[in-house]
Amino acid sequence: MARKLSMKMAINEALDQEMQRDPSVIVLGEDIVGSAGVDGEKDAWGGVLGVTKGLYAKHGDRLLDTPLS
Repeated sequence: MARKLSMKMAINEALDQEMQRDPSVIVLGEDIVGSAGVDGEKDAWGGVLGVTKGLYAKHGDRLLDTPLS
């Protein structure tokens, strides 16, 4: 039987798998890193919808915040 995932979790899992498979994969986006690295913050927000949540802790600088413009 197939497992059920939300779209958010499916995208997160796919990004994680590809980043593990290929070290040249990077993810760029607005606020995907959030406050990771700030004192008191252990993880990024994962963007507006939380799609990248947990990936910064695993893959670090391969996730980059970009400006809106």
